[in-house]
Amino acid sequence: MPGPRIGLRIWKSQRPNEWGNGINFAHTMIALVRKEFQAFFSTLLGYVVVSIFLLLIGLFLWVFPGESNVLDAGQASLESFFVMAPWVLMIVVPAITMRSFSEEFRTGTMELLATKPISPTGIVLAKFIGAFSVLLFALLPTLLFIPIIGWLGQPTWNFDAGALKGSYVGLVLLGGAFTSIGIATSSMSRNPLVAYLLTMVVLVFGFIGFKALASFDWLGSWDLVFGQIGMTSHYQALSRGLLVSTDLIYFLGLCSGFLWAARSAFVWQNTNGAERLTEWALGTSIIAVAAWGLSFLSFQWDFSEEKRFTMTPATQELLAELDDELFVTCYLTGDYPAQWKRLERAVRHQLEDMASLSDGNVRFQFVDIYEIDDRQTIGQNEEKSILK
Repeated sequence: MPGPRIGLRIWKSQRPNEWGNGINFAHTMIALVRKEFQAFFSTLLGYVVVSIFLLLIGLFLWVFPGESNVLDAGQASLESFFVMAPWVLMIVVPAITMRSFSEEFRTGTMELLATKPISPTGIVLAKFIGAFSVLLFALLPTLLFIPIIGWLGQPTWNFDAGALKGSYVGLVLLGGAFTSIGIATSSMSRNPLVAYLLTMVVLVFGFIGFKALASFDWLGSWDLVFGQIGMTSHYQALSRGLLVSTDLIYFLGLCSGFLWAARSAFVWQNTNGAERLTEWALGTSIIAVAAWGLSFLSFQWDFSEEKRFTMTPATQELLAELDDELFVTCYLTGDYPAQWKRLERAVRHQLEDMASLSDGNVRFQFVDIYEIDDRQTIGQNEEKSILK
């Protein structure tokens, strides 16, 4: 048929120039991003997804009792928001991205999209930017929580604004990684429901799966390295307002890798040829080498006003020069009030940073003293707590 032949001819003519004509590419890119954003809100689904995100976050922060409730915690802080947000995003992001490619394949409009003066890379980027814009739009109302905790503070506005900015940076980076995973899975499926379920499975496993597997004893001293593969260990520092080079490179590399996978899946479903396999292998190798090279960069940006997450050079040097294993047992876990839970998280994060700087020589465990069989140990710890 004439239509499909014209589409393939235009696509092939653009291969020597991946980005196509500059002006036409820019206009088409903007039009596709606008189309993706408007298409999401053209149906009731868009408003329902955003409303569910804000409703769940609001319920956990202000209504449901527990350590995530700001009022129960007794401290004007949004720390619990950045702890709960990734779990809610695992439900919301798949709903945003599931129709990006699968709907185009299902309705047969992908052939029409291929006739546009834009390359496969541009199409994938437009889909990603459009979905990511929806996610940012959903996060925008959460900024209203800032004046609320400001008014609740004693004295008012007594919170670390710098750490709050850094935490939002971390949440945006995590959201970008989630979105790229959703775009990749959508490009591999022609059914939006399958894309939704597959994205949710990948997000759950990528966020907590590696950390859970790292807890098994059979990994031995490799548990720290294995845990670093997952997103949780990299997001924890960012959620506190500490931007470390390794975490930034990790999320940027994750986005690049999954977007490249989406491009490869999109191209393979629309064209044939062994050169596509070579192109995929070359692109994957470039991303891997670039990530490896950037891993040698070392910097950190502590957004907190008091720089409370920054270790002194002497401490970093001491941890790096540890030859023997240092094991720390912390009796600070269990059924405690929300204020003590907050302290537990802070201590845990500090120990995790020390373990990372020592290449795993610093190891730790949290023990509930009331679950120990040795009554003498329980009595000794209770006595120490009273004396303190």
